[in-house]
Amino acid sequence: MAKNVLKSLDCELCGQSCKSTEGLSRHIRLKHDMSSLDYTYKVLLKGITPTCTCGCGKEVKVYSYKVNECYRGHSGGGNWQTKYDKDSEEYKTAVAKVSKSVKEYMVDNPPTFSEETKEKHSKYMKELLSDPEERERRRVKMQDTKIEQSKSGILSDKHFTKNKTKEEVDSIYHKIGKKASNTKAVKFESGELISWNKGKSKKTDVRIEKTSGNNHYRFNPDKDIQYTENFYDREYRKLLMEQQNGKCLKCGDSSKILCLHHVDEDKKNDDFENLVFVCRSCHSKIHNNEDTKNLFNKVVTTFKQNIILNKI
Repeated sequence: MAKNVLKSLDCELCGQSCKSTEGLSRHIRLKHDMSSLDYTYKVLLKGITPTCTCGCGKEVKVYSYKVNECYRGHSGGGNWQTKYDKDSEEYKTAVAKVSKSVKEYMVDNPPTFSEETKEKHSKYMKELLSDPEERERRRVKMQDTKIEQSKSGILSDKHFTKNKTKEEVDSIYHKIGKKASNTKAVKFESGELISWNKGKSKKTDVRIEKTSGNNHYRFNPDKDIQYTENFYDREYRKLLMEQQNGKCLKCGDSSKILCLHHVDEDKKNDDFENLVFVCRSCHSKIHNNEDTKNLFNKVVTTFKQNIILNKI
């Protein structure tokens, strides 16, 4: 990684002020008969070539007004690692030194990319990931890395919510969601974003046909069936709510809005064992995940049986 050693655009030989690095290069070439590389080495570096920051002692490459911080291959995962035993303190010190130098440089010199460079990189990545084998290789590698980090505890230790309270975490996620929502709303209003299904129907687009009507994953064939009178009875609902102490039976949260859930998903079955209060979030999870529903049904059965036994 190259580091800029040019402190100012004033010539250090004669004090001539220049407006740009190109102007400085032209000045030292015409006035002092020196190339920008010679000026960097002889004047800016005082004739001393810097050595690699990893501590190997090798001289780094010098450019016009810039020098490499590390010898080639010594900036992380390179040849320098073969010098040390990976269990030794010397190796750990060298790794920490290289890592620190790179991090400090990135803080002082954050990377900036032109639109042309971004477009070029985007095109390159699209071509690279168009290969199914390369895409699968990257997916497997990332998955294996995450598994190892999870087993070693690295992920949980570094997670930004580690030392925060539940209220702080909820506030952070709320701000992130709100910002994303507002950004999308502005883009939709300006026309920068357009819904993929705008102006389309299930007759003109196969994707809509596959997810509409009877094919929709939340399609309810019993939608037109009416609830029973007991379902709307206030006293009956109050009794059920008191038995749960005003908390969602699944997550135990009492601050959320609760809704009445049919355990067997039969609207006509308003028996005591078939009705429980859950929050909207849990209600959605129960209806959309078969494993979650089966586990929750066992919880409901135990809960209702304990109430009946206590009454007896």
